[in-house]
Amino acid sequence: MRQVRFGKIRPSALLTLVTGVPLAALISMAGFARVANQDTDAQKTHVPVTLKDEAGLQIDPSVPGPRPYSPRATCGGCHPYDAITRAYHFTMGADVIADDWGAKHRNRPWMSSPGQNGGQQHMSYAWLSKKRNSRADEVGMTPYVYARTCAVCHPGGSIFEHDRDGQRYDHRMARQPDLADSLDGDYYKTDWQRSGVLEADCLMCHTQHYDPKERVAQLAKSNYRWAATVGAGLGTVEGSVADGQTPRLAYRADLTSASSIRVVPSKTTDKNCLFCHAEAETKKRGHVWDGRNEDVHSKFSCTTCHTSGADHQIRKGRSNAVFLHDEMDDPTLSCKGCHWSGQLGAKKPRHATLQQDHLEKLACVVCHVRDANVTAVHVVDTTTGASVGIPTNREAHK
Repeated sequence: MRQVRFGKIRPSALLTLVTGVPLAALISMAGFARVANQDTDAQKTHVPVTLKDEAGLQIDPSVPGPRPYSPRATCGGCHPYDAITRAYHFTMGADVIADDWGAKHRNRPWMSSPGQNGGQQHMSYAWLSKKRNSRADEVGMTPYVYARTCAVCHPGGSIFEHDRDGQRYDHRMARQPDLADSLDGDYYKTDWQRSGVLEADCLMCHTQHYDPKERVAQLAKSNYRWAATVGAGLGTVEGSVADGQTPRLAYRADLTSASSIRVVPSKTTDKNCLFCHAEAETKKRGHVWDGRNEDVHSKFSCTTCHTSGADHQIRKGRSNAVFLHDEMDDPTLSCKGCHWSGQLGAKKPRHATLQQDHLEKLACVVCHVRDANVTAVHVVDTTTGASVGIPTNREAHK
């Protein structure tokens, strides 16, 4: 397949991109090849951290039946866990979720927030359950079911940890097990008490050895409490909550020689971002970030432009394809935002031979993206939510 390239204008420029895609969606993000060559030692700037379980107790991996580690108890011992998980990468609209949100704001009464957590799911007719329901057939996806699929990318916390009353699912269900028989959209036919919740998985972004496939495997089994431990490569789990079993965790043999486990979190790399954004961007826009893009922007990493502070509120651009907290869009995170202001040394184009209305009405990428090797998903089977074919650019194979 051929690459998405930025360069001089060619007659074959893709006019299908006239809707406008921001620079944030076009930066090469350095790709897997460049990530593989990064100096991993230079990334390790954090002090070693001793892992703790949900009760806040130091984990001894050598004891029989050890507990999985808790990101809240471990990382939250120093960092403001509750403040961090209010960032939009965690809430995805859940910070304003309400049963009547869609009717009030979008004329779409089935929606309950402006983001993925409560909005209509991308390219499908699936929706998150309302909190209050009068019949069983009104209940859509409970957060419990939603976690098996969409939490593959969403890092946990927020709606995967607390119900819409602000209470932690497993703790509340331990007190009120009959909630599983109610029409409460957070608890209908769920088993939070056994599965545990999905706390924000800090190492999903802050270790270079995270294995997202292992996380996916645990989510499919409803082993939510264990997903962060297995995804970080700290151990293996046998048993599936979804099959009525009690998961059994075994930490790696090289970790069981001491009475505690210590990890060294690292800075976020492009590879961590691509765990989620590689597939998502391919489906939404047809862009691939796997190292095949020959692009002048490949010298930047994701976090060069998508910066954040201690609150983890990551700078975001604007997309015509999807909406998510549009009020937070940064207009300077775009082609014009950099090239008209000179950010990061970007040169301002003269465009002396172009009519002014071209610059006003056409997106930069209409002329400056010369080739594309895939297109976005066109069809989704709404009975299963599965994408039916991601068509390739036939011209790329001639």
